Amino acid sequence: MEWFTGTGDQKSKCVMWTYLDSSTIDRTKWDACVSESKNEIIYGYTWYLDVVAPNWAGLVYADYQAVFALPIRKKMGLKYVFQPNFIQRIESFGPEDRRPTGQDFRILPKDIILVDMTSVFSIDPESQAKNNVILSLDNTVDDLFAGFSKNTKRNFKKAEGLNLRWELEDEAKTVPDLIKMFKDSKPYLLAQLPDHFFQDLKNLAEALSNHKQLSVVSVYRGDERWAGAVVARTGKRHTLLFTAADEEARKNGAMHYLLGKYLMKYAGKDLVFDFEGSSNSGVARFYLSFGGQTETYFHTRRKRIFNRSL
Repeated sequence: MEWFTGTGDQKSKCVMWTYLDSSTIDRTKWDACVSESKNEIIYGYTWYLDVVAPNWAGLVYADYQAVFALPIRKKMGLKYVFQPNFIQRIESFGPEDRRPTGQDFRILPKDIILVDMTSVFSIDPESQAKNNVILSLDNTVDDLFAGFSKNTKRNFKKAEGLNLRWELEDEAKTVPDLIKMFKDSKPYLLAQLPDHFFQDLKNLAEALSNHKQLSVVSVYRGDERWAGAVVARTGKRHTLLFTAADEEARKNGAMHYLLGKYLMKYAGKDLVFDFEGSSNSGVARFYLSFGGQTETYFHTRRKRIFNRSL
């Protein structure tokens, strides 16, 4: 879509964002735009979006100089932008830091009646700030460990003294076992989880494995798995998607050991580890205990009013 600014005979041609359904998007160009972006993250790739938001659309700037995904869902015949499972926030990707504004959302089709999503930037004055935790791995093992809190160091060493076995796999076959562990250890949380949460996780693990971007990490005591995690990898960022631990793991620092060993494995790499949360203060405190930093993203929920931006 194009528009013109200026008055009289002086008109300057300006490029705007274009709204496209996923079926009409050039996937090669879209994925290249994500890959070449300095803020590359797994959420941006077309095949990832296909799993968690099959009816997604997108905003495309010029000839794929920037892209911004819009997960679309239909309920009772009405379309709305929603936040899918396993996408913490939507990002704008491209070689330049170009982002759609609230004004740009005017081009969404009028049958999209609600925007309820999170993004790395505020698209509305009423957007609510939320916190994520990340950690740069461009450090030595010793420096990474030095950044752990006293409690995390203590729990890591406690678990290390139990001669636990740490394993890393790149196949999805163990993910159902981790799901069962989660269900058995935290039945009180199951009712709070979104629809299709576990099925999306299994489908996503298969897709990540097929693209060679999956890490499934486990900690064992003997033959018994105490804890596990699912991590999605790109060339710039590793994102923690899911964790599970039994009661013994929580008592003996196994999750501190599992994550600590993972961070150390990639020490010295030009990578960011993304803990993907959390709004829960206890979980956030746990992630920050590995030396991470807080970054902000924003939640926007706004009914479409067509004489406004959203």
